[in-house]
Amino acid sequence: MNFFVTSTGLGKGADLGGLAGADKHCQDLAKAAGAGNKQWRAYLSTVQSGGKAAVNARDRIGKGPWYNAKGERIASNLDDLHSDQAKLTKQTTLTEKGQVVKAEFEITVPAGMTALVFNTRRDVFKDQRVRQALMTLFDAEWINRTLYNGRYTRTQSFFERSYLSSAGKPADDTERALLANFPGAVKPDILEGKFRFPVSDGSGQNRANQKAAFALLHDAGYELRNGRLTNAATGAPLSFEVLANNNAQEALLLSFARNLEPLGIAVRVRVVDSAQYQERVSGYDYDMIQASWASSLSPGNEQLFRWSAATANSKGSFNFAGVANPAADAMIRAMLAAKTESEFKSAVRALDRVLLTGDYVIPLFFAERQWVAHWARLKHPDKTPLFGYAIDTWWSEPAK
Repeated sequence: MNFFVTSTGLGKGADLGGLAGADKHCQDLAKAAGAGNKQWRAYLSTVQSGGKAAVNARDRIGKGPWYNAKGERIASNLDDLHSDQAKLTKQTTLTEKGQVVKAEFEITVPAGMTALVFNTRRDVFKDQRVRQALMTLFDAEWINRTLYNGRYTRTQSFFERSYLSSAGKPADDTERALLANFPGAVKPDILEGKFRFPVSDGSGQNRANQKAAFALLHDAGYELRNGRLTNAATGAPLSFEVLANNNAQEALLLSFARNLEPLGIAVRVRVVDSAQYQERVSGYDYDMIQASWASSLSPGNEQLFRWSAATANSKGSFNFAGVANPAADAMIRAMLAAKTESEFKSAVRALDRVLLTGDYVIPLFFAERQWVAHWARLKHPDKTPLFGYAIDTWWSEPAK
């Protein structure tokens, strides 16, 4: 063996301690697997910095050939390794132990929407500019890197990870016709498929977004008084409570609260037991919650229960945001009345655009692929179903 994929990281995200730290980590793993009699180097590059020349990963790993822990040839030489001829498959890219592989599988059913939800029934969130400002202050890049090791992707659609998503796609003629009776129901950049949620540099400072958010809040009538953001007309400070029911939510919410502190916005994160949480959510007794709306490739009547004006004040619905938007109601009716796949797709995308325009939620994250750790002896078909891996199609092959 002179090639392996590390079975574990250092627990510090992307901080490997430079080339020396990364090499040491590989050496330690190889030693533990009984292969420490060789000099191991991480496949990493560096850029020119501090007077030190740049290092290219391919210049520090030898000339080949390379074999995995099972003795299978991965590549014969450097050119082979960096071409389509390299045998870098799920079955051959083994760890130093030769047993467990971390595999990723494509999945194309919708990821749905997991988000921080504004309860627009509450006065604090009735002004859309306030909601937009808080969305701008949500430092998704820092939170993703710090809490999730950068493994997730920011959600951009209520039907994310599917062809029903409107993100990155200009509205077609059918969508525009459906929306024609609701001028202003969709923002121009969302209509043209150019909209993306605010992005930070991931440093945790987020100053450019803070400036943009403060401008929105100033337009909404807020000003700084003694370090607190205050409504100039009423004298009421900008503050709200986020309701949670588990510690996993609490970590995310406290990070969000940290994002708001520099602008003088007071956020209380309140964790309650499951019974109290359910009672308060059913009666819309909250300012903000974290919620998820699952989705499929055939959304239907459940959309009424989530977004229709008829459910905005109906206790126990999934209309957590209090959406009461005639355009949303019309798009749902069009979706339910669709006779062809094309009409259906256009109606769903139009609904997606209306909901995105309403700024009802702060979208969180989703996994682009399914992550699975499995024994190397387990094999699976090369082609993955729409819904991801199917374990009943796998088989076991004895070591050769």
